[in-house]
Amino acid sequence: MVDTQSNDVKTEKSFQKKLTIILLILSTMVLVCSFSIFFYYLRANEFINPNIYINGLDVSNLTVENAKSLITKKLRTPNLIIQFEDKRKENVLQTLDFKYDYDVAANQAYQIGRRGNFIIDAVDIVKQNLGAETNIPLDKSYDEKKLMSLCDSIEKALNKEPFNANIVVNQGEINVMSGKNGVKVNKEELKDEIVAYIDSNTNIDKIIPVPFIEIKPKITRNDLLKINAIKGIYTTTYADAAIGRAYNIRLTSSKITDKIVMPGEEISFLNSVGEISYKTGFQNDKIIVNGEYVDGIGGGICQVSSTLYNALRNAGVTITQRTTHSLPVHYVPQGMDATVAINGPDLVYKNNFDYPVYVKSYTTSSGNRGKITVEIYGQG
Repeated sequence: MVDTQSNDVKTEKSFQKKLTIILLILSTMVLVCSFSIFFYYLRANEFINPNIYINGLDVSNLTVENAKSLITKKLRTPNLIIQFEDKRKENVLQTLDFKYDYDVAANQAYQIGRRGNFIIDAVDIVKQNLGAETNIPLDKSYDEKKLMSLCDSIEKALNKEPFNANIVVNQGEINVMSGKNGVKVNKEELKDEIVAYIDSNTNIDKIIPVPFIEIKPKITRNDLLKINAIKGIYTTTYADAAIGRAYNIRLTSSKITDKIVMPGEEISFLNSVGEISYKTGFQNDKIIVNGEYVDGIGGGICQVSSTLYNALRNAGVTITQRTTHSLPVHYVPQGMDATVAINGPDLVYKNNFDYPVYVKSYTTSSGNRGKITVEIYGQG
């Protein structure tokens, strides 16, 4: 009797165990089937899964077309402004052919949970439905050549050379005019700032000030304030009746005047005068060639160089190159002249002082006689 009861208990326990296993299997199958049905429903429907964003904009439960329409409307191309002082250029991105790829972003959002891999898609769907957020950045494009062209045009428009301080002498009165700093656009920095803004994926409008380097003038007001006295002067005369010669003297005088020579700077007379030709206004008159007076372009120029030489000499300025004529000249004492010629000798001087030197040259006429005067100003 005891053995029969024991067997019955064992049989009942075995049955309960099998029943539990069967129920567990059935429950698992139901759960798997339910999840599979739910999973395939989510994969097959046309709506983007929950908690999915494009550039921070919620596109959950939207169709691809609706998501594209939403981000096209809300995620517009921002207004990037380039500004320099009171000048500004708006909508810079449009000039670069900047574009957002709305189609790609909307399709990427829809593909989350629909990549074709059962396990990966299942994990994605569970995560999204449990509150995990996915943000998809908007792909964008722009024309790099147009960016470089934009930076080049801004540089060309805004670059300014510095203005040196200047000096004006009127009837012995010395007036110093202030200079002005120049501007050089830092083109590479500007380009980098624009690219950084594009890469930031922001939709917020922004003003980028043009980065620039301030360029100081080589000659400042403080430099020229040291010039306060006349250091040397020399005058020679000429006949106004010699029309070509008189004209050449006046023209040459105008080319060498108002020259500021900084400490250590060396000046060539011929470089100051420039091209000597009919094209630049010079006329024919007598010149000395191989010990003879002949007609030639620029007769009278040597009188200006000789007058300048004597004024520089009186001021104590260093002469580094000078040649005398092969014949005596009438406008300065013998041996006090300085000849110059195209592709020939030159008059060269150097400021050996620790302050600037100012050269003023001018002509006057009285009756049939003309005068050329050169004045050298410096620190008294």
